[in-house]
Formats: sequence, structure tokens, C-alpha cells
Amino acid sequence: MSAKKDETKRNPTFNTDFVAPEVILPQLILDSIPDMLWIMTNDLLLLNASKQWLDWSGRTLAQEQGTGWQESIHPSDKERITTACAETTPDSSLFSVTYRILAKTGTYRWVTTQARQIIQGNNILGYVAVIHDINEQTESDERHRQQQEMFWTVAETTDTAIIITNQQGNITSMNTAASRLLRIPSKEALGEQLPAIIADALLAEDGTPVKEEENPFLVATKKDCPAIGKELGVKHKDETITWCVTSSVPLKDALTGMTTSIITTFNNVTPWRIAKEAEYAANHDPLTGLENRAGLLKKLESSIKRKEREGTDIGVLFCDLDYFKNINDTYGHHAGDRVLQIVAERMQGNVRGDDIVSRLGGDEMVIILNGTKGKQGATKVAQTIINDLQNPIHIAHAMVSITVSIGITLVGKGEDADKAIQRADKAMYKAKKSGRNRISYSVPPKEAKL
Repeated sequence: MSAKKDETKRNPTFNTDFVAPEVILPQLILDSIPDMLWIMTNDLLLLNASKQWLDWSGRTLAQEQGTGWQESIHPSDKERITTACAETTPDSSLFSVTYRILAKTGTYRWVTTQARQIIQGNNILGYVAVIHDINEQTESDERHRQQQEMFWTVAETTDTAIIITNQQGNITSMNTAASRLLRIPSKEALGEQLPAIIADALLAEDGTPVKEEENPFLVATKKDCPAIGKELGVKHKDETITWCVTSSVPLKDALTGMTTSIITTFNNVTPWRIAKEAEYAANHDPLTGLENRAGLLKKLESSIKRKEREGTDIGVLFCDLDYFKNINDTYGHHAGDRVLQIVAERMQGNVRGDDIVSRLGGDEMVIILNGTKGKQGATKVAQTIINDLQNPIHIAHAMVSITVSIGITLVGKGEDADKAIQRADKAMYKAKKSGRNRISYSVPPKEAKL
């Protein structure tokens, strides 16, 4: 066979006299098959090629015969072809190899060749090879691979935890940040069910276990729609919590539109959450959740600025519970705290969303009525609160009623928050001296009229 190979290499008058007839197909049969075909000897000398191949390659049969076809293969790919051929045996019957070869366009294109053996006894006489142009798919796959590589390169530089799962919820990939968040090595997490890993670890904003309908991953999986920007806590075994803004998005196949996987991200917002909680604590009363003095002054100053722009009235109601000390002395401070919480809830229920209810301390509360309709509007709200608080409150196996003294004023032109509150406070003391459970007024500077 080696003598034949030397004789026929790039020989335009390549003859097949020494080739077994079993490996030669009539040209008519070759050309009638829509695929691109080669007929080759067992040492990869090309005997014949279909018209479809010759048209695709832009070369003549004489140029391709013998080893001529091999000269069009990309230099980097020649070895893989000879290796694939060398590894075949009569038992393997078929080998497949992918490589680049010159097309008539003058550029290398990716093709895959599937060669089926022509066998006689235990001898491989040659091959019938089918060639498929897979350039578009291969280049697309390569672009996808590069994009994936770029994505994960970027993913490894971010502090955002990124987890990709299949439709069944099994983790297929995750970045280092995700491994740190879940405190699980990536190798151990791969293949595991994400819902099982985080089932008992996810907390809602209020610190309670997250409900199924609030779990972004389960929403994205079951409803096949994005679930974006849910703030959740990830509770660790040491009881510490990492707060994250979590999103889950189904990834769709571009051709079928079917969901192939789910990408879930956890953006650590713990420092922001801690700062937010600290700010909240600095501006709110821990017992009732109402604004404290600091929070009240900030919001009232903001309301005063808006008043100056819009020319609206701001009502200030200074409220002091009557004989509240008696409740503490009789039923205990725990009962007294519960009364304060109920009073706060009732006051909030009698004002609008734009109004402000605050607790300055003890049994003193201040209500800011934004855009109130002068004295009449403020008085109406104050009387409603007095009436509501007289409804019995159930505490410590007893029913108690509470009354309140309220001082009212309107914020005057150019007046700051402290002065307005002080005048309302003085009006409240007038109500106390007048018999309690009533309303008293403080006239603001003459620019505002009560």
C-alpha cells in the first residue's frame, strides 16, 4: 500500500487499478446523494468525491484525490484526523472527527466527517465518509463559550453571589461569592438542590421565615417569570444573617423560547441594612415604632419647607395622657407599655398617611397634620382622637379607659419646628389645668390665623 501511496500522491492521473472494487461507487450514485461524500482507502487516500463536495470546496476531483485533500486542512487540525483514523478497528465500524478545511470562499470552515468502514473479513478496505458543514454552529458555540468564559471571569471579580440551576433546581454553576454566602465549597454544592440548601436559611425583611410566594427562586421556577429585587436574609449556622437583595430570572433558549435554567443573584446589602436600622433606631421610639423627638423635628422641618412653597397650614397637636401613672402603678409597667402601643395604633388610625405621629417620651405624643384646614381641621382630628381613646383597652385581665389632653397650634410663617412644638405644649398644659380630657389652643404668630 505504501508504494501505491507514493505513486498516487497529488497525481492528477490517479488510477484505481490496485484498489478493491468494493470501495468504488459509481459517480452517478455519489452525485445522487444530497450529502457531501468521499470514498477513501484505509490509509486515507481519497478515491472519489461527490459533486456536492467539489462544489463546496471549489476544487476538482484531480486536486482532491490521493492526499491532495489533506493539503486543504488547517495545519492545526491534521494530527487529529490521523489520530482518529489510527484508533479505528474493524469492531469500531465508524469514526467521527471535527476539523477546519478550506472552502471555495477561501476561508477555513468547520466541518465534521463521519467515516464508516468498508470491511471485508477482518480487513478495513476503506471508508465512506459523510462531511457536514458545521461552521455556523461551531462558531456560535465558540462565541457562546467565549461569552460564558467572559461572564464567569467577571462573575469571579464581583461580590454579588451568582448561582445557576437547571429547571429541577440543581446547581450547575456558582461563583466564589456564592460559595462564601452559602458557606459551601463550590464542588460540594454542584448538583445539589438550591431550594433544599436555602429552605431554612431565607428570612423575610421582618426576620421571619420567607413564604413560598416571596421566594424569588420558587417564583421564577414555578411561574416561569422574573422575580426581581426582593430583600431577604440568609441565616447561617452561627445565627448571623447576611442581608441580600435577591433576584431570580429564567434563562430562555433563543430558538425555542423554553426555559433552560434559572440564574439567581444575591447582592449583599448587610452594611446598608445595618446603617438603615441604625438610622431607624435613631429616629424612632423602640416601644411604639413612632417617630421619636429627633425624627419628629426632621419631618416637621421638612413639612415647614413645603408649607413655605405651597402656602398650606400645618397643625401641631401635643397630646398627654391623663393619669397614665395610675395605670403603671396599678397594673405594672408592662401593662402601661401595652397601653402606649394601643394608643399609638389608635392615633395612627385617625390621621392620614401624610401626617406624622410621634412619641417624645413617657406619655407625651405629638401629631403633625400636614395641609390641615386651619383650626377647624385640627380640632376635628383632635376630638376624634379623644373619643377613640375613651373606648376601653383590655390589659392584664382588666379593662381600662384613657383620656387625653391636647394642645393645638398652627405653624406660623417663618416659625421653626421647636417653637411650634413648644407653643402646642403650653396649650396642652392649659387643657390639663382646665380639667383634662379636652382641647386647648395656642394662637400662632399673627401671620397665621386660628
